[in-house]
Amino acid sequence: MRAKERRLHFLIQGILYLGIGISLAGCLYPNKCGVSTYLYDDKEAYYDSQGTYREKCPPNNVMNYRDLGVKGAE
Repeated sequence: MRAKERRLHFLIQGILYLGIGISLAGCLYPNKCGVSTYLYDDKEAYYDSQGTYREKCPPNNVMNYRDLGVKGAE
């Protein structure tokens, strides 16, 4: 009887984790700067005084690639 209860516990736990994963899958979007809750990122693009094109990542991302130390991140 104990093994049956354990299997049922793991089944319920698995269904719960699967449900949470599916419900959160559509809430986060990867973009060039990191991971955001918005589909389109609000990058600030401008030319500096020497004519160099620059992009500034928004601070409201959930996770920025630069903060994680990803190579090639802005």
